[in-house]
Amino acid sequence: MAGHDQKNRMNLYRDDLFLAVLTAIGSYGDLYNFDEGGIQLEQMIESAKHIYTENQMYTFSAQVIRQLLSIVCLGNKKEEKMISGFVASKMDGMYMITYGIGSYQAYEKLILNDVIPLSIQTSITKNWENGKSKYTDNTLMLLFNHDFGTDNIIFIESQKYIGAWEKNLIQLFEVNLIEDYAKLCKLNRQRLNTEKLIQTLSEVIEAKTKEMNHHVRRVASYSKLLAQGCGLDEESIEILEVASMIHDIGKLTIPVSILNKPGRLSVEEFERVKKHAMSGYEMMKDSKNTLIQTAALIALEHHEKWNGTGYPSGLAKDEIHLYGRIVALADVFDALSTNRVYKKAWSIEQIIDLLHQERGEHFDPKLVDIMLENIHAFIHIRDGASTKVL
Repeated sequence: MAGHDQKNRMNLYRDDLFLAVLTAIGSYGDLYNFDEGGIQLEQMIESAKHIYTENQMYTFSAQVIRQLLSIVCLGNKKEEKMISGFVASKMDGMYMITYGIGSYQAYEKLILNDVIPLSIQTSITKNWENGKSKYTDNTLMLLFNHDFGTDNIIFIESQKYIGAWEKNLIQLFEVNLIEDYAKLCKLNRQRLNTEKLIQTLSEVIEAKTKEMNHHVRRVASYSKLLAQGCGLDEESIEILEVASMIHDIGKLTIPVSILNKPGRLSVEEFERVKKHAMSGYEMMKDSKNTLIQTAALIALEHHEKWNGTGYPSGLAKDEIHLYGRIVALADVFDALSTNRVYKKAWSIEQIIDLLHQERGEHFDPKLVDIMLENIHAFIHIRDGASTKVL
């Protein structure tokens, strides 16, 4: 009896801890709500949400170089052809050229010291030690970093004279660049922290519901495949992939005895389970964090059905957000194709038959078609070839 009471207290403690974490999520605020008055921030913000990654750093670097060209050449497109340069970022202890123009374009993705002249290497080292950028009549070297991000070097050499007016503009640009780079790095750090928090919460959900073997990771991977098939942009796919991991967060409010019951649920028990959709939404609806907002939407709508017979709101067809429709199909596919406490896994043939039956009934017909056309990719994930999402 004492052991049973202790177990109940531990369950209550875990749920209380979870609710405390959810409260903390609200304090993050809107990750995208900050001053956009910087000289270049408006043009860079969409490409800088994951500034640490190579691909995003390429886009960020391209924006910086383009704006520097406009300043140095005062908008003269012909003179821009007279300029060469690069942006290099520190990755794994070495500087890599993330973006190049002119004679340096061929060196993109190469180690800086392997390809640039020794004189430029020496100048970079000297100026980095002094912590100062360098301006001459034909070159400029900007150095910037931040505790949240990486060290970066911008080097420009021009066949045309860089006058005092242009240098003053570049200095103003540099001040804003450093300030906005710090904001962007902080934004990315907050985003990564939120993703890690979601991953941790998904593991708590799995532990309570005994849906082990990376159920939420597979649902996230299935959702990503479906979203790609719909032609969604990269940012939307990534948000969906991460947010889908806590689609069942509302189940933390349901007794374990119901969640893990091996037999058929009673009518009353099923009604209790159905409340998890609204419960999950209520937990997260007030957050201004884009990921959490998306997770709230998915939690609310992933049990709606295309024909309007789902819950909690009886939405139909396009009234259901695409994210909700995607996760609905991904969740059911995983539930059917894996063992659960109340059933054995179905064969892939049985699942395909059900998909045909429920096309236009439970599920969005377009999404069913995408799944059926790519069924081997979904089987590949189910069999454990791809369980890592973050």
